[in-house]
Amino acid sequence: MWLRDSLPKLIPQARFMTFGYDSVVFMSHSTSGVADFAIDLLERIRLNRQSAAEANRDIVFVCHSLGGIVCKKALVIAHERPEYAPMLDRVRGVIFMGTPHRGSRLASLAKPLANIINASLLSKRIRSDLLGNLQNSSSILADVSTSCVHRLASLRIVSFYEQNFLEPLGRLVS
Repeated sequence: MWLRDSLPKLIPQARFMTFGYDSVVFMSHSTSGVADFAIDLLERIRLNRQSAAEANRDIVFVCHSLGGIVCKKALVIAHERPEYAPMLDRVRGVIFMGTPHRGSRLASLAKPLANIINASLLSKRIRSDLLGNLQNSSSILADVSTSCVHRLASLRIVSFYEQNFLEPLGRLVS
């Protein structure tokens, strides 16, 4: 929230667009995954860049947590589909904030608990699939990271990560 409100004051000539998706883990009705969120992101950007002036603006992504994974997947998809080439040519950088590039120990702990809760309630109340995407051993994270290594090489990338313990867990969130 601070970043979205502060950046226009710091860079008045810039234009900002926010993108949200249903990443709620508890009581979500969504069945969308990382690839679905990525395609939605690309389409929304493409639809918001119709005029020549908009199409020529540079793009810098600012991503938080799972949003960083969604962004990386979107950039991989953009390299594979010609309809996104004009937009892709304008991407200059990515800022990752708390993105679990290699997975999260907390997600690894939470997924088995989510499966137990879902089984005991006989319904899918917790999106263990999204938690699974963020686990240390996640094949989705490995695939996205491998696919984007060379595709993001020309971009300026900055990563911010957690360095303070989260109480009461006594461990880093990453």
